[in-house]
Parts: sequence; structure tokens; C-alpha cells
Amino acid sequence: MAGVVPISGKPFRKQWFLQDGCADSQVVLAKKLLEERCDLDVDTEENAKLAVYWLTKASEQGNLEATKILQHCFTTGHGITEHNYQDAKSCLEMSQQEKLARNAARLLFTALSNGEDFITSEQLRRHLSPASSSRNSPPPLEYLSDPERISESQLVSAAASYSRGLLPSLSPPLPLPLTPFYPPWREPLSFCRRLYHKLLLFSQNSALFTSRFFTLLLILTYCLLGTESLLLFLPLLFYYLSFVLMTFATLQMLHSGTQLSTFRSWSRLFISYSSSLDPQEAEFQFCRNNLKPYGHFFLSLLLNLMIYPLIAHQWTPQSEFTLIAFTLTLLTLLNFSSPDPLVLFSFAIHVLAKYPYELDIVVAQTWRFLDIRVPTFASYVIGNSIEFCLNFRAVFYLLIPAIFLKLAARNSWKGTYQLLIPHCVTLSWWQIAILSSQGATMYGLIRAALALVGVVMFLPIVGVASIILPILALTKYLLADWRNNLATAFLAAAPFGTFWYRRRWFSSAQIILGLTAGAFLIWPTNLDPAPSESLSWEAYQNFCHQPAWEEAPKAQVQVACDALTDLPVTWEGYVTDVKLRRVRNPLRDFFGGAWVPEGVAKKLSCLLGEKADCKEGNCGVLMKLRPCNVDGWNKFEFEVFVKMKSSLWGSHSEIVLNAGHEFKNFSLNIYPGDKIWFKGRLSNGGERENLLGGVRPHVNIVEAQCLLCHVGELRAGQGGVKDLVGVIVSGGKSVLNFVLNPLVIFR
Repeated sequence: MAGVVPISGKPFRKQWFLQDGCADSQVVLAKKLLEERCDLDVDTEENAKLAVYWLTKASEQGNLEATKILQHCFTTGHGITEHNYQDAKSCLEMSQQEKLARNAARLLFTALSNGEDFITSEQLRRHLSPASSSRNSPPPLEYLSDPERISESQLVSAAASYSRGLLPSLSPPLPLPLTPFYPPWREPLSFCRRLYHKLLLFSQNSALFTSRFFTLLLILTYCLLGTESLLLFLPLLFYYLSFVLMTFATLQMLHSGTQLSTFRSWSRLFISYSSSLDPQEAEFQFCRNNLKPYGHFFLSLLLNLMIYPLIAHQWTPQSEFTLIAFTLTLLTLLNFSSPDPLVLFSFAIHVLAKYPYELDIVVAQTWRFLDIRVPTFASYVIGNSIEFCLNFRAVFYLLIPAIFLKLAARNSWKGTYQLLIPHCVTLSWWQIAILSSQGATMYGLIRAALALVGVVMFLPIVGVASIILPILALTKYLLADWRNNLATAFLAAAPFGTFWYRRRWFSSAQIILGLTAGAFLIWPTNLDPAPSESLSWEAYQNFCHQPAWEEAPKAQVQVACDALTDLPVTWEGYVTDVKLRRVRNPLRDFFGGAWVPEGVAKKLSCLLGEKADCKEGNCGVLMKLRPCNVDGWNKFEFEVFVKMKSSLWGSHSEIVLNAGHEFKNFSLNIYPGDKIWFKGRLSNGGERENLLGGVRPHVNIVEAQCLLCHVGELRAGQGGVKDLVGVIVSGGKSVLNFVLNPLVIFR
């Protein structure tokens, strides 16, 4: 609001229009005050001050002429004093839309207040949703108590937020009336609608992945699996995480869509009191302010596509992913289009261009893709791994950029934020559904659909079961022995102790820094690209083996050979023996601890492991002592003894290959006398003769292949972290295929 009205003693400056409120009258009065000629300079200055006041009042109501004159006065300093400087400056810095919205809020408050100093939230709710305020629709539970009082300043602040594209926030919030609660078996559509809105509200919890429970779960997973297992499953973990982030980002977009409908209710309310207000500009600002979930979605999509070629697809529920992606495709299409014929046409063209499929009649459990081809159309192979396909689907694909350009050009290119980017999310989910359907089966899709229906139908029972079942389980174990009581007390006190300890000593920044430092410490050091050349066996033999032993003591040779540590080698030789070096089982070590009760350990072993399968007749005692085992969590390390080719002196040299768990199949299927090829790095972590320069040097292998073996068609073993450049190239091909297929295919 403008400052205090200056006091004047001139008869002409009687305050006839002080509370008139008409912007045109205020501008006319201000002009007369500026044009009036007075004998004294003091009176002229008083006129200018009063004119600036009325110009500020008129400009705050959205009068453009008043804003132009006030800008001239502010630039020249005419009528500007230390008392009205801030009012004039803030008025000029305010956008025209904000002025109109504030003026509409003042008029709305005047109309609803009936001379009072406040209005109620119930009054405002009825004006925001007039269609739902009939006598037959009961008010929601939030309004059964005394309605909240809203002052004029709060309403004006809400209007200012609206003009900047932000959803007006009042206390309490003003949601549209929700339907009453019904059980899912009575009103399934109403229950699904409520569940959908609850899910959207849950997706707004940005602290989900930074909560104490999630952090504790990550630490427990790391302690159980260890660094090597985590690195082995890291691509799969990131694949699942990226899919979850994409889902949550999409739910946040859908929640923004529901907020947009509320935002449009505010537009209808304000425009009824200020016809000059442009609601499209405010809605455009709202869409632009809510682009953050779209950025999260496309970054997660890029990560998902980059990792897709690296994962083992048998470890991913492709049928469930297909159903989720297809559901989100329909939700985004129906919520974002609203409905728009061009958007629906674009989606139809995209369906025809991007892998339409049907159920194969011959093989009923797989999917085959339709390909509308004409004999005159052909495919051309370009380069080593690029194929250019020209067919009807390619013609459909070439229409997509033109449709995208048409969508983006709407409303002076505001359609980029309002239509094109949300539409790209819909098309992305459709593509993900198609990719996931390649690994899906009919039985898997039926299983996923039944699981979804079961979750929706039996979700109300989960709350009761989550209370009763733990009580029954605790009652059973509390009656066992004192160790169970101690374990129960420890588990019950652990969350409180963790919360107190973290709140006392740690902050979020310290946890993030600690995890970052730990990631750098445990990150493998062999991510650097390997040199183009590797050390040959002849060179190693001359420098670190028998010829060198003849010229110097072995200790000097071993000290000199330490410089060869971690050098890459690519050798071949004959297997002489295969031994098991170590067996690690984190779950067995965890359950075997003295602080874990035996009864709890047995139950957890059956839950996380498998029942003992003993087919021999003399193992009944073993089954009684240990009915369940966790042998499936075993991690094996092998030592493969390899005889290298003979030296010039005729003696044979032997080396030892250190093979990790990823070489389990390879190590268990090779026999003495097999000729193998392997690639790895020299290791100097042994003792005595196992050091470089000793009798049996060690090599940490990363890849091995059978050249002449007893077992035919033995698959090559490969372990460790793959070549970083190859991973990036493979992921880049996946992204390009996602975008350019079927026009250009990268093999």
C-alpha cells in the first residue's frame, strides 16, 4: 500500500476522492496537481507529493497511464521524498499482472468481508469451487470445525504468489472437496481415486531417500553384502533406482497437474473481479515453475537407458515394469492432454512408428513385432554397426518432429512447457513399456495385473495386519528365553538410540560428505583405460624369473619386480590344478555371532535362505541340526594353477590365477591339461615365493577363455568392472536406439 496522504492547506486540494478507489479519477486528480502552478515553491512540492501518492494508488490498481507518469516522476525525482520513495519503487518494480491480481484480491475481500476485518476459509472455498457447494454435497472433514479466518493481507499475498506462477498458500490449505471414504469392494472407483490422490501426495515427500530409515537400510545392506558384491550388483541397483526415481518424478508431475486445476480455480476467481488479468500468463509461469520433476525424470531416464545393456535381464521383473509403464503412459496421456486432438494424434503416430506388436500365435508366451514393409523399400547398412531402415514406420517417424514443432509453437512457443515436455514424458513411458515387453510373458503380465488388483483391494487390511502380526510374533518369541528378550529390547531401542545419536552428533551435510568420501575410498582403482600394449610372458620371464635368478639374489629380483605390479598381461597356458582359496558368506557370519539368538538365526536362515535338500540316506542328522541354510549367499574365490610354456633351459614355469566369484562356472568346469587364455594384472600381494620375482607369481584375472578344454562350448568368464569406454559406448547406443529407432538402428 502507498504511504500516508500528505496534508495540504489549499482549497483545491480538498480530499474529495481520497477513498473513491477509481483509478481513472485518481489519475485525473494527479495530473491536475502536477499541472497546477503555485506562487510558492513549497506548495508546488506539496502538489507533487500528493500527485505521486495518487499515481501510486492508481498504478497499484493496474492503470498503465498512472504507471507511465509515476515512472517519469521517479526518474526525474519530481515529488519523490524519503517517505514515498520505497512505495513508488516497489510499485514500479511490480509487474502488471501482479498489480491486477492484488487489486482483484482487494475487491474480492471487500465483496466477501461485509465490512469485517476478515473472511473465512469456508467462504473462499465456496467461491473457488462453486459447483461443489450445493446443499447435497457435504463439506469435507477439514471444514466441520470452526473455519479459519483470513485477513486482507493474506489474500493479497496469495494473489501475489498467483501472479508469479505459484499456487497460493493460505493457512489452512484450501483443497477441493474429496469424496467420502468407501471400502474398495463397495465403491472400487471411489477408492482408487482416493488412493491415487494419496499416492500423489506421498510422492511430494522429497525426503524419502534421505530419511533415517533409508540411510540405515543402506548401511545394513553394505555390511551384509560387502564392497565386491555391491560393485557386482551396482548396475542392477542403479537400474532399479532410476526406475523408481522416474516413477516418483511422474507422480510429482501428476500432482502438479492436480495443482494446476486448483490454480485455474484461482484464475477464474480473480478474473471475475479483474477482467484485465491474463490467466494464461500466470498458468504459463506455473508450468515453468514446476519443471523440476521433468528434469529429474529425463536424467533418470538417461541413466536407465545407459545401464539397460549392462544388466542381467533375468533379475528384473520385466512383466511388472511393463504394466507400470503402460499404466503411467495412460495416466500421463489422459492428464496432460486434457484432451488435445493434436497430442492424441501424435501419440497414435508414435504407436505406429515405434514397435507396434501383437501376440504371436505360434509361440504364445513371447511377443513379436509388426513390421509394415514394402518390397521397394530397403534397409542399408552404414558403417560397422549402423543400419538405416526405410519403410512405412520410418515415414511415420519422420512425421513426429513436425508434430513436435507444431505443439511447441502454440501460444507464442509457450506450448513447449505446457504441451511438448509433458507429451515427451508420455512417449518415454510408452517406449519403456515396449522395451520391457520384450522380456515379458503372458503369465507374467497376468501375475502383475493380479498383484496390482490385490494391492488395491486388500490395502485397508494391511494396517490391521501390520499391528496384529508383530504383536503375535513378539509374544511368541518373548516366551522363549532371555536372549530373545535381550534381542527384542535391543531392536526396540535401536531406532531411538540412532535418532538421538544422529541428532546429537551428526548433520545431513556430514552424512553426505562421509558417504562421498567412503565411495571414493572403496571405488576400484582399475577404472583407468588399459594401456594399448600388455607385458608379454617372455619379457616377464627374462626380468623376473629364472634368467634373472642366475644373475642376482632372489630378494633383489623381487624388489625390482615390484615395479611391475598392476601391469596388464594377456597370456595363455595349460591348467595343472584348480583349488578353492576362500569361501565368504556374510549372512552365515552374521547369524553365527554370539549376540544373535539361535532361534532367531534359524528363522532368518529359512526366510533368507533355503531348506536343506538331502537326498542321501545318512544325512537325517544333518537336516535335524540345520534344516535351512544360506549357502546361496556363498562367495567363492579360486586359485587356478597354470603351466606356462618352457623356457630356454627346459624347465616349466607355473603361475597362479586369482579368480573371483564371477569365475565360478569357469573354474569348476576346467580340468588339468586344458589350454586357456586369460587377461589380467600382475599382483604382488602374496608372501615369499608368491611375490613377483618368485616361483609362483599371482595374476588377478579379469577375463578368461578356454582354447582347448574337456568341456565343450564352455562360456568365457569375465569379471571386475568393464571397460569404462565400452560401457559409455554401449549406453550411448541404447539411448540413440531409444530416440531414433526404427529409422536408424545402432547394433
